[in-house]
Amino acid sequence: MSPSPPEPCVYRDGRRTESGRALLDTVISAALGADEATGERRRRLAVDALVTAGELEAALADASTQTAGEPVSPAAVHAHEDAACVTDALAELTLGQSWHAPLASALSRLVRAGVPELLLVTPPEGFAFYALAPEAYARPALEAVRARGASAALVVGVRSIGTTLSAVAAAALRGRGLVATRTTVRPYGPPEDRRLDLANDLACRRARDDGAHVLVVDEGPGASGSTFLAVAEALVRLGVPSDRITLVFSHDADTSTLRAPDAAARFRPFARAVADLEVRAPTRSADLSGGAWRPYRYASEVEWPATWAESERRKLLSEDGTRLLKFEGLGRTGAEVRARARRIAPNGLAPRDEGDGWVSRPGLATHAPLTAADLDLALLEQIARTCAERAKQCGARRPCTDLAPVVAKNLEAVIGGPAAAQDAAVAALRSSGIIRATIVDGRMAPHEWLRRAPGRPALKVDGVDHGDDHFFPGPTDIAWDLAGAVVEWRMDDGAERELLVRYRAASGDDASARIDAWVVAYASTRAAVVTLAARSTRDAAEGGRLARALAEYRAACVAALARHFT
Repeated sequence: MSPSPPEPCVYRDGRRTESGRALLDTVISAALGADEATGERRRRLAVDALVTAGELEAALADASTQTAGEPVSPAAVHAHEDAACVTDALAELTLGQSWHAPLASALSRLVRAGVPELLLVTPPEGFAFYALAPEAYARPALEAVRARGASAALVVGVRSIGTTLSAVAAAALRGRGLVATRTTVRPYGPPEDRRLDLANDLACRRARDDGAHVLVVDEGPGASGSTFLAVAEALVRLGVPSDRITLVFSHDADTSTLRAPDAAARFRPFARAVADLEVRAPTRSADLSGGAWRPYRYASEVEWPATWAESERRKLLSEDGTRLLKFEGLGRTGAEVRARARRIAPNGLAPRDEGDGWVSRPGLATHAPLTAADLDLALLEQIARTCAERAKQCGARRPCTDLAPVVAKNLEAVIGGPAAAQDAAVAALRSSGIIRATIVDGRMAPHEWLRRAPGRPALKVDGVDHGDDHFFPGPTDIAWDLAGAVVEWRMDDGAERELLVRYRAASGDDASARIDAWVVAYASTRAAVVTLAARSTRDAAEGGRLARALAEYRAACVAALARHFT
């Protein structure tokens, strides 16, 4: 019996090594800015400071906890408790509960404690990509504890994002006169079978002995649900009764579909609560998320492109129908994306900051998208200049991921043979290296270019956030976008040559020697994404669109392998 192909490789590890001092300085600056502001501006600045403080606290908690093969950082041990106090103070400030002294004194203690020279930081995906507001956990946490008639609670946050969420939940409880403490944990092991041991966790043992209700807060439950289960079942093994445990999800979930072994039966003993996802969403006339934007841009459903609804950023149509609202991220991630958008926006179309991670742009909701049939010399020139300007304005400061192993795995997972051609393409990708390191656009399909008035260039949209999110490729060579244009616009050899000539004229970079390997990389990775999307959808029509997209990406990849690597 032949071995089954590997799983498609789609998600990249967003963790990155950062200067501890630089991150601390960012927290201090953000926190002081929030503390000095007033009104709504104060709250919004406090949220961004809170998100960054949560990143610092989580990184220090990880560095101060013994894990397999990883040493404990003494500096992190001393700083972790002070960092938690800063996060707590900012959570209270966010909820309108803080005084000047607690935040100032917590910052002073953290500065005196110092932080390690380097920290491994994990961006909180819900705050960065999925429009999850920290305050979304305040009301459900309070209602869950009150429903159990408890006067005391322990909030267990699952690192990374659960660090910030636990601070908000605990602050909300304290603000209503309840006794609330918190701790954070990080389960380990395979994604579908996480494990956790709480035998030495003093906060959990105290909650068990005191009869406190325990809230477990995290984003998710994700595809498997095993992280929530690992924490809840570890609490039960410690002696906390299951009826004193509530799991707070970021969205409602059908536990029967989760991939952890016996997920539905294992979740059944635990109460569940769901975050209030609309707590900071702008008012709107329509929700365009999850592919719901397509009826506004296409006359017929037959024309719709495929989409992976769960992975889309939230999009809304403003109340007056004139502006497209999109979530671009809280904290440092959102600030980077908004700055990038301003650098590359055409005149008059820079996004307007709506606060709480949202931006808006005028007149984009109903513009008609282009199709591959619209490709002509003028559009080739625009695509080439767009790529050249992208490489100039969005250079990557962080190291780029080695995509060769990713591409090798995806070729095996979604393409199959011939193995020799795949090996040759991967070798060519590795040898080509990174010539123009860029936070790429990552969305070069025709429907991402909107038609404007005759004589005006097309408008490129959705181009600021996908190049540095939790999907591959991450920051990489600008050849990714060139290859994306070749594949998505179904360019023949002549159009591809013309694109590369015009790109070279605009940038000085001759990508012709490396483009073939990048076409294989792009098509195989997009095929991997579509494969996972097809598995997750329950909509037959969407499944059909995804199947057609997969066939097109596979065909483009196979053709490139046959032409250039056999």
